[in-house]
Amino acid sequence: MKKTLLKTTALLAAMLLSASLAIAKPKKSGKKSAKDSEATAAALKTATEDFVRVEAGTFMMGSEYTREEDKYVGYEKEEGPVHSVTLTRSFYMCDHVVTNAEYKAVMGKIHRAAPKGDNLPVVFVNWYNAIDYCNALSELQGLTPCYTKKAGNVTCDFTANGYRLPTEAEWEYAARAGDGTTDKNIWSGSSEKWIIDILNDPNLDPHTVSQEGSMAEYVWFEHNSDKKMHPVKEKKPNAWGLYDMTGNVWEWCWDWYAPYDSEAVTDPTGPASPQGQWPKRACRGGDWDSMCIFCTVTRRGGCQPNGDGMANMRSFRVVRTAED
Repeated sequence: MKKTLLKTTALLAAMLLSASLAIAKPKKSGKKSAKDSEATAAALKTATEDFVRVEAGTFMMGSEYTREEDKYVGYEKEEGPVHSVTLTRSFYMCDHVVTNAEYKAVMGKIHRAAPKGDNLPVVFVNWYNAIDYCNALSELQGLTPCYTKKAGNVTCDFTANGYRLPTEAEWEYAARAGDGTTDKNIWSGSSEKWIIDILNDPNLDPHTVSQEGSMAEYVWFEHNSDKKMHPVKEKKPNAWGLYDMTGNVWEWCWDWYAPYDSEAVTDPTGPASPQGQWPKRACRGGDWDSMCIFCTVTRRGGCQPNGDGMANMRSFRVVRTAED
């Protein structure tokens, strides 16, 4: 009986000691620190204020360079035919792609595989992630979300005042920044046109293009990127104040990916439904690991909206339809 009492007393003492230690140990409050709150506020500021107004207008979209004998025609053929596009709605476009810090401030976290750095473009985001970000940011700012998701389908109200992805036409119009060249590929911000010499001369290798031309002042591509993605806004902006429109990362657009038509169009938003056996959403701009010919304002790409292909090279920037 005495031994049992001693054991019981010892057990109670151990339990009391454990409880006291638990009480003494500081607990995580779950609240953001002042530093975290300041970082979130700073990220939301750049995410919602660093915008450029793009006035409505008409431009020639696409490239005429679609010669069948060209060894790169497999990549160029869907950049044509050149066609007239009229945009009747002015819009505001963020001057940079969404960053890690901005995405985390809105969505709570970034993908575990994403390269670390607050000012790096957020990557490992599929098209649906980008749509969700746009709606979440709209709601945070008390704006009307543009996107409605129902039974797996996404529709866009382009008249809503919330954030959204640019259409392909809006993206190219902004990337061109007033440059109406259609017979030769160009890069956003650069006036160089010598890419045609590269494509026409079988002795020239696009992989060895000099990094000393003006293109390299605006674009991160395979020859000057050191094989890695770079923080936003390190290169020069184009004439309308938009950074990294070509190079560094591919950018999601709204449209389903499909060939162009030659007829003039007004406010195009792409096909109403997916095209082909493997439906894709349009991506634009090229990336840090691309040859220069893949980083032009007319370059088109497409990726499955929920796929992981090229996930470490794909990001997005947002726009808002102007209300006046």
